[in-house]
Amino acid sequence: MPQLSCTDLALGYEGKTVVSGLSFTVNAGVLWLFAAVACFSSYNILQRRLAGKYTAIQKTSYSIFAATVMLCVFAPGAVSELRNSAAGA
Repeated sequence: MPQLSCTDLALGYEGKTVVSGLSFTVNAGVLWLFAAVACFSSYNILQRRLAGKYTAIQKTSYSIFAATVMLCVFAPGAVSELRNSAAGA
């Protein structure tokens, strides 16, 4: 992993520490937060590598398509929630 990428990842974890009030306890929420930081850092690193290869509209289209595919697992629950929601909500 390049030096800049490691620095980005370290800054993301440091940001978590600052936001949590400099206290560090390991629980499910912290683990989810670390996973989110790792995913976001990986996404940014990937975007940098693709910057010269694709145009902005192509990268945006691929990102939207990938997000749609990843969120499809929630579609059955979303449909049932939509049916059960109030009409005025």
